[in-house]
Amino acid sequence: MKGIGSIAAAAVIVGFGLGNAFAQEAAGEPQEGLPTYSFPSTDIVGTTPVEGSGIERAKVPSNVQTLDRSDVEKPSALSPADVLNSGIGSAALVDVQNNPLQPDIQIRGFTASPLLGSPEGIAVYQNGSRVNEAFGDVMQWDTIPEFAIDSIQLLPGSNPVFGLNALGGALSVRMKNGFDFQGNEVEAYGGSFGRWRVTGQTGIEAGNFGFYGGVSGFAEDGWRDQSPSNLQ
Repeated sequence: MKGIGSIAAAAVIVGFGLGNAFAQEAAGEPQEGLPTYSFPSTDIVGTTPVEGSGIERAKVPSNVQTLDRSDVEKPSALSPADVLNSGIGSAALVDVQNNPLQPDIQIRGFTASPLLGSPEGIAVYQNGSRVNEAFGDVMQWDTIPEFAIDSIQLLPGSNPVFGLNALGGALSVRMKNGFDFQGNEVEAYGGSFGRWRVTGQTGIEAGNFGFYGGVSGFAEDGWRDQSPSNLQ
């Protein structure tokens, strides 16, 4: 028993000495005759598919497609889904509810739909924040003002960093701001079935201060009886 007690006491002393040495080394005081340890640094990588996150496009292992402002600003587009339908070959528009403001967009067979119960497969981010609804991950396209979009990026393929129900990929919608849009613009048009739309936007940059604002109104009677739509 005396031998066992001596061994335990020696182990405690050795452990205390090693702990003290590690503490002094962590404080910047390495001890002579003891091995030194180095710990690798950790790099923080952004996980939202938004421009400016620090991830170069060439380092993303997928066919990243980008639509710039010239692709977005089309009079016929009423929502980001219309922009994707006309600008990306793998995207298709489906009017499940026969409403121009609430379409389904399918990208390589995966759906982003406002209809609850649809098998959602696309994660949508607006300025880095996910905008899919919390209940069912449905996507309300009419909540994103199409005229205020600066660019859209599509990152196809399944990637767990983009959250749940992102099997078909992720969409990154970047909105305009006062630093990349200056001036005043007003647009108005009309069409068949009582359709009309008026849009106004302005952007100001003054040194480190930037401001952007816009308003839009849309309405139509619809090509079917009792099928009007309006959006402000």
